[in-house]
Amino acid sequence: MNEEEIKEEYIDYYIYLHNLKKSDTINMFGASPFLADEFFIPRSQARQILLHWMQVFPKLQEQQIVQKEIERRTNK
Repeated sequence: MNEEEIKEEYIDYYIYLHNLKKSDTINMFGASPFLADEFFIPRSQARQILLHWMQVFPKLQEQQIVQKEIERRTNK
């Protein structure tokens, strides 16, 4: 099985999905319409991004990539 790699160009998507998950308002399996609406992207692309995020989620958590990026942006 190929292990998905974290994509630097997806950091805004990762942050959005992280915050959506943290809000505990929806089941993340249904997050693609929210992602599509937020970033004005086709739902098919949003589904692909969501699937990718789910695959790299453990790595994102382990390396605290999203948290570090949020902190970096907050401290500008």
